[in-house]
Parts: sequence; C-alpha cells; structure tokens
Amino acid sequence: MSIHKFSKHTNTLSQVGKSVDLPTSSSFFNFFVNSLLNSSFNSRYFSFYGYKKLIYFYKSFSAGCLNSLKLIKIPKSSDKKRLVYVNSLYDRLYADSLLKSLPKTHSDFVYGISDKPFYTISKKLNSFYKTKKYKFLIGDFKNFSDSIPKKKLQDLINNSDYFDISTKSHLSYFLNKSTFDGDNLLSSLDGMHTGTPITNYLLNHFLCKFDNFLVKNSTFFMRVGDDFVCVLKREDSEAVIANFIENFQKDNSLQINFAMYKEDFEFLAYRYFQNVISVRKSSVNKFLGNIASKLQVVDADLDKKIHLLKKIYYGPNGLYQVKKDFLLDYRFLNDSNQVKSISREIKRYQNRFLFGYMGFKNSNELNLILKTLKIKSFEQLFYDYKLRKIKI
Repeated sequence: MSIHKFSKHTNTLSQVGKSVDLPTSSSFFNFFVNSLLNSSFNSRYFSFYGYKKLIYFYKSFSAGCLNSLKLIKIPKSSDKKRLVYVNSLYDRLYADSLLKSLPKTHSDFVYGISDKPFYTISKKLNSFYKTKKYKFLIGDFKNFSDSIPKKKLQDLINNSDYFDISTKSHLSYFLNKSTFDGDNLLSSLDGMHTGTPITNYLLNHFLCKFDNFLVKNSTFFMRVGDDFVCVLKREDSEAVIANFIENFQKDNSLQINFAMYKEDFEFLAYRYFQNVISVRKSSVNKFLGNIASKLQVVDADLDKKIHLLKKIYYGPNGLYQVKKDFLLDYRFLNDSNQVKSISREIKRYQNRFLFGYMGFKNSNELNLILKTLKIKSFEQLFYDYKLRKIKI
C-alpha cells in the first residue's frame, strides 16, 4: 500500500460526455450539470459539507486531476470500523451518465439490480425448504469489494470484448481512484471501493463466471451482493461446487465463507429453523426502532395524545402503513411466537406514549383507546393478512 501526503494531481482524468440526462426541470441545474461534466469547465472549485462534515463532496476542475474518494471510518459494536467511501459530486454524475451506456455483462442470477430480493428469493427458498428434500449451501465473500486484486479487475476491463477503448478508459478511471483518509492519500489499495453504481457493475461482471458455474451445477442459485445461496439435490453436486469455490477464491486471492445446511440456516433477512421461518433479529430491531421513534413520549394531556396517536397511525407514512410494509417485506414469516413478541413490544410503546413511563399497567384503558381508534395489534394484522382479510 502506497501512502503519501495529499496532492491534487494524482492521475489523468478521463473525459466524459458534455451532458448528463437527469430528471429535473431546473434550467439552472441543467446548465450547472452540463458545465460540470464539460472539459472546458476548468479552474473552478465546488464543495459541500453536510452534517458535521461527514458528507464530503469535492472537485477541483483543473486538467489532469483525479478526484480522490473521501474515506470515513464508522465505529462498530465489535470494536471494528466500517469503511465508507464517499465520491465527489462530479464522480456521481459521471457514473450515472456512464452507466446508461454500458452493456449488460452480469448473469441473470444477480439480485439488487432491478428486482426486489427478499420476496422473490424467499419464495423460492421457502418452496424448497418445505419439501425437506434439498440441501442449502450458504456463502458470502469477505470484504469482497475491498480485497479483490485491482490487477484482476484491470485485466478484466482491458481484455473484455464488451467494451470499446473509450469505455475501458472511463471504467479504469473509477477503478484506479485514490482514497483520502483525512491525512494521507492512499493510492495503491486493492479492491474497487463502494460509492457509485460503477463499482457494483464491475464486481458483478467479475463474478459472472462464478455465478454461471453455480447455476449450472445446482437446482437453484441466487446472489445478492456478496451473499449467495445454492440449493442442491444431487449428492455429487456438493463436492463439485465446493471444489470450484475453493479454486476460485485461491485463484483470485479472495476469502469465501460457505457451509452446507440440511435444515437450519439463515439467508438475508430470514432464519429457517425446524420448519419455522422467522425474521432475523437485526431486521426486527430495525422495525421496532422505527415504531419507537414515532411513539416518543410527549408532554400533553390524554385527549391530545389520543388525537396525536390517530394522526401518527393514519397520516402519511404512518405506523399503520409501516406495519403493513413489514408484513409485505417478510410475507413468509410463520413464527407465531415472534409475531406475539413483536406485538407485545409495540403495545408497550403505545402504552408508554399514552400513559407515560409509569403507565404500563393501563392495559384495559389502552385496549379501549386502540379499539375506539380502530388500531389493530400487529398480531391481528398478521393473521388478517394470512387469511387475506386485508390487502397489502
């Protein structure tokens, strides 16, 4: 890894088209964007600082300048840090414009490009899981976008028949970007760092061979980002796929974690265990956090709180819609104990909202108020949905 003090002039800037097609009616904004992407717009400076300077867009419009990525390190509960890369406004517009002209190079078994993954993938996994005739290989790439050798990606671009010379130059621009961590400019890092759709495009292109092999040697395969699942029925498929994955990670200096399961496994937001399908705890906590944020205790009399509760439930993006959206996203949930637990937790938030922090014994009053406002419990919504009494 090469580290040196920050310098604006680090590489040659590939030129891009004079305009970008953006859905806006502002003539001034169109003029600004067109000027921004025009090579004649030189010697200008644009910057934007967001909340506490965590959002950082920077562009120096001078010849021969390669915008660096802004690196933000966010602490995680495991004492590790999550690395977040923020591209300049120029590069975001550049990437959006370039993406429209790129050919399709990924396989047909990659989700997150144009489809909603949870529902469609879970529907297939659910059908296989119920039969108890299949094995499930669950895997993921560790630090994939940051660890893949840059030379592998550069060779992929240079040797590809999909791209002309101009397109190869544009893609190389995004691949060979430096990263500014606040003190130093890191210019020889492996990987292609996140921040624009060009990253996902190239990584999906890189994994096309990987995807297609697993598709041909399994009953069902799907990949979402760096997570993937294979459904296997034939006994000999397991060894073939395991050998391929081992060789693929060795040849490309990657680390792929994978394991075979007969019944109990997790994939994406679902947990499959003893014929019970539940939502992973992290997804439930996120949902309940959304509920709690909308039911913060307020200083008002009970009548005003009741009136406010009705608005919170039935207003735009209200809690009633939040609950229905959760049931839509996780429509294969059949864990009755988890449903009851979620319902109890929401009821606790409602109780606290109406009666304060000491009002947890007011269950009768709470039920009466909820009934008057026609607010159904999460548990009742769940069973109504299962019986198709409500439309979601």
